[in-house]
Parts: sequence; C-alpha cells; structure tokens
Amino acid sequence: MDSESKGSFSQDGLTIRIRTQFSGVKDASDYQSESIRDNAIIIDLTEGTFIDELIRANKIATFRRNNSATMSASLTEIMSKKASEMSDRIRRAEDMIRTALTTAPIYLGGSQLDIKKKDGKDRMQDALKEMLLMSQLNLNKHYLTISGLGFHVHTVRLVLR
Repeated sequence: MDSESKGSFSQDGLTIRIRTQFSGVKDASDYQSESIRDNAIIIDLTEGTFIDELIRANKIATFRRNNSATMSASLTEIMSKKASEMSDRIRRAEDMIRTALTTAPIYLGGSQLDIKKKDGKDRMQDALKEMLLMSQLNLNKHYLTISGLGFHVHTVRLVLR
C-alpha cells in the first residue's frame, strides 16, 4: 500500500499496488507510467474518507493498549464503549473500501483498464486476468523469438478459471 512494500520484489512476480492519499497527489499519467515501470496493477484509492476512519480506530486501539494496565473502573467502562466505536469505525472503513473498489481506476501496462462498475473482487479478478493475458502475450513473443533461432520450446498454456 502506498510506498511500503511487503514481501520480496521480483520483476517476474505479481505486483499489486494500492495508492491512497498518503502516496501524494498524482494524476493518471503517473499511475500509467508506474504500471509500466514496475509491471504492476495500480489501484487508485485516493478518493474517500476510509483513511480517517482507520486513523481514528487506530487511536482508540493505541490508547487502550497503552493504558490498559492503569485504568480505573470508570475509564474501563468508557473504553468498553470506545471498543465498540473502534469496531464500528473499522467496519465502516471496510465498507467504504469495498464501495470505492467498485469504481476505482485500475492501471496496467500503461493504460487505465476499462472494467465496468461491479464488485471490487470481480474487478480485481478481471485485472489479474488482463495481467495474465499480457504475460501470455509476452511469453508467446519470446517463444516466437526462440523458435526462430532453431530452438524447440514447449508452449506454456495459462488457464483462467
């Protein structure tokens, strides 16, 4: 998410980046060039207030964690109400993210994918299918180049389910 990478990076691997307000204000051309440069799917989630909900939920969790040993009875009662508020904020943030994913711009290979408005999971699966198709086209190009040199290579088939 944003500039933080999890796991190991490989040019041959699959990379999905989600950009939020913390990644700085960028325009479509920045996301397009990043999708080419990093061979990645870039999802633009810079619109929305889900970050505010997550920050407020995190503040409640941090306060609870730091003061749990020294709480008085009245503070314990207040914190139980705040725990409920924290759960509600996280649930609202998840709903906002799901809603944002239904229309968020998704970039791959230097262009914005033309994926219709639908469930975020389905849109991500469509983006992954596009990425695999692009990879298959690149494999076919390499196969043609190698077979033109007189080498015999078995074709690789990618099956999308």
